[in-house]
Formats: sequence, structure tokens, C-alpha cells
Amino acid sequence: MPNDFGIEEIARRCIAAISGRCSVDDRAVALKTLNDELTLIQVSDFDSPVASAFRFAEERRDRGRTVRLIGSGCASLVNYLLGLSDVDPVRFQLPHQRFWATNNRETPSYMFVADLEEDQLDQRLPGLIIHRMTPLEAIPYRLLDSPCPKADDATFKEISAGHTDGVFQLDTEAAREIATRVHPATVRDLATVSALTIRQFSDPGAVSDFLKHREELPSGEGASAINASGPWLFQEELMAVLHHTFRLRWSEAYRFIREANRNRGLTTDHPMYRTALAGTTTSEAGDTAPRRLLNKLARDSRSAVCLAHHLANALTTYRAAFLKTHFPARFEKQLTVPWRDKDEFTQRTNSISENPQKDEEWN
Repeated sequence: MPNDFGIEEIARRCIAAISGRCSVDDRAVALKTLNDELTLIQVSDFDSPVASAFRFAEERRDRGRTVRLIGSGCASLVNYLLGLSDVDPVRFQLPHQRFWATNNRETPSYMFVADLEEDQLDQRLPGLIIHRMTPLEAIPYRLLDSPCPKADDATFKEISAGHTDGVFQLDTEAAREIATRVHPATVRDLATVSALTIRQFSDPGAVSDFLKHREELPSGEGASAINASGPWLFQEELMAVLHHTFRLRWSEAYRFIREANRNRGLTTDHPMYRTALAGTTTSEAGDTAPRRLLNKLARDSRSAVCLAHHLANALTTYRAAFLKTHFPARFEKQLTVPWRDKDEFTQRTNSISENPQKDEEWN
């Protein structure tokens, strides 16, 4: 690992990338978030794993391999600005403490989906968890390297209609059925479909409960969370309520969720429960409302999942669905004919346009 890739070089690269990776409206927030993350990275001596993950991805891309970060690492703006993740954490309001475990200084684990073929993993790289692509995953994940129009109505219409055979994450009967019920209209909705697909195995009524109470679920900082009777799917949403309603630090909010998940709930005498209850600002002392909300948060923490992870996969799902919708011949060819030339694939996928007639070239 080059000695010059320390916190200063990480900061320089991230600042230079903000103008190209963040919208104009989000840049002020991005700069503040970046400063907070860089401070945590420096104080916790996490610059080495950041540099290792960056070099790992860079070296494999230089060799024509595809590698993408998934998991909680997608909540980090630093990882997004360095090009490791395609999820914009400022846009999706993802707390970076979900990845940087500031409460216990654990070194974060970078989880990649990678096309490694016969490559030998460099065992010197700390905290890297590699998932090899299966044949069906390889094609959609490579679409992350290609441009794609956002919020394409035709694509979401096809997804809602269940026309997703061969589409990453939506190629099973269960996932298609959930998509037709949720009617996703955004990538964020696709992340919800992904989360519900997993959650239904442990909670068969999760989909019905979510749809029944969907309109009650608050957005943003969770100001009306106390009135939400439906299930909370994502840990980041729970963290926001614990932070803004119970005044827990972000790192404490994540610790609350981890403890509740590990213990299948929290007893009222648990230190994290008492800390959260002591910080409530929602009612006067003795009111039962804060306890009811806290009990709900502890209960939902048992099965809540990482939003950053599901957003990373949802982007892959969307790009694959877009290709199937507008370029069906290309999509089917890539599913049925194994490809070996990455440069050819990139050149073809980069030619995506809004003119479906160009699909004829792929027949």
C-alpha cells in the first residue's frame, strides 16, 4: 500500500469528487458530512482500511474486473466519493455511523461483490469480505458501470406488472409477487421490495403489515414516529427516531439496535433502554408514550435490515430492469450467451440511449 494514501489523500480525492458526484443542492450537506466522516476516520485510524479497499477495487478494475461495494459501507460518503459505492448517502439520508462503528472502534468490514475468476485474494487487505458473482449476478452487476436514465416510468411499470424474469433480485416468484403489491416508483421503493423479500421468510405477514400501515410511516427525521403502528424495515430509520426523538448520539442509536437484535429485544432495565428513555423530549415524565415507542423500536430492531445494503442491490435491479424494458434483445442475449470480453460489454452497455429502436442491433 503506497504510504502517500493517508487521510490527506483521501480528503483531497473526496473533495475533488463532490462536484461530480453530488447534486448542487446537496453539496453543502455533503461537505459537512464529509468533514464529520474524515474526522472519525482520522481519530479511529481507519484510513488504512479505506486505502486498502480503494486499491483493491482500483487494481481489479484496471484488469477489467467488476467490483462493487455492498452492505453498510454504502452509507459512507467517503466510499461514495471514492467510487467504491454507487449509493449517494446524502441523497438517501443514510447515517454514516451505520458503517463507521464509532461506539466501539471496531474496524469496519468492506463487503464487495466481485468478479474474481481465478484471482487470488490478497490476504494482507484488512476487513475485506468478497462475494463471488454467480452467473446470473454477473450480468446485472456489470450494468453498474453503464449510464442509465433515472426514474423511468416504463421500467417501473414493467416491474409493477411482474415482467422481471431474469432481473437481478426480481427473478423469483416471491419477489415478483411483492413487487406487484408494492408498486415501486423509485429506487428507494425497490430497496423496500428487496427488504420485504428477505423479511417474509421470518415474518410471513410482513408484506401485508407493511402495506397496511405504509401511509402511516413517517419520512425524514421521524417526527411523527410515535403514531406509526406498522413495521419499521430499515435500521437507518430506527436510528433516526432514536437520535431525533430520544436524543441518542448516532453511534448510541446504532448500538441500541445491535443490542436489541442480539438479545431479541431489550428489557426495561437494559442500560441502552434506560439511556434512551432518559433522553426523550416527546412528553412529560411519567407519560407512557415514550415507553410505548421505545418498546416498538426495540421490537422492530430484531428484524430490521440495513437500508444502505438494499439500496446498493436496488440500483443493480433497476439498471437490469431498464435494460430488459428498453433493450429486450440485448438483455436476453446477455443472459443466454456467456461473454468474455469486458471491453466489448462496456462499450455496448455505454451505448444505452432512450431510443428502444437501437435494440435491433442486438438481434
